[in-house]
Amino acid sequence: MSFIEELFDDNKKMGSIFILSAFLSAVLAILTIVLSSFVNSLVFGTVVIISIGTLICAFLYYQFGMKVRDGTNDRVTIFSGIVRLNGLVLIVIGIFVVASLVYAGFGIAGGAGVFFILIGIVFLWASSEIAKAGGNHGFMWILLVILFILSLIGGLMNLISGLGGLNFATAIQGLIGIIIAGYALYLAFSQEVKTAMGA
Repeated sequence: MSFIEELFDDNKKMGSIFILSAFLSAVLAILTIVLSSFVNSLVFGTVVIISIGTLICAFLYYQFGMKVRDGTNDRVTIFSGIVRLNGLVLIVIGIFVVASLVYAGFGIAGGAGVFFILIGIVFLWASSEIAKAGGNHGFMWILLVILFILSLIGGLMNLISGLGGLNFATAIQGLIGIIIAGYALYLAFSQEVKTAMGA
């Protein structure tokens, strides 16, 4: 068994990683607000709005981490939970992206935020369907795998661009995205989840 497999199979370690991710996200959000207070008020207001969304996401990471660390070992339940987490995070990001663009006077560019919200709703719906007994959700399983692969690629791009530009906030958010997507894909390909979803 590889190091990654051992890590993903250890609920206490994975839960602790999500809790640490929550702490890092919260610290970065607060630091970003403090540092942006030295620039003009429009930039500061926009940063504050985005950072509030980041703080909410940090709470969601913490909540999920606690459930994984101290809760069930059932992979289907955990997979359903991480799909739900991803959906909630996307909805929160979408809402605060739209709010920040409207505040900055670029409301017409809010389409990206709306897209995040719609994809988040798809994740929430999928989460509610995963554990239903006797469900045949092979297509949904394929869709979720594709979406998490795209999320993994997005996280890698953020990590690389953040490190390259010495933007540690972007790098850490990219790393968190990699952890979520990687963990979700590992669970998705487990026999328990594939059987439950009819994949």
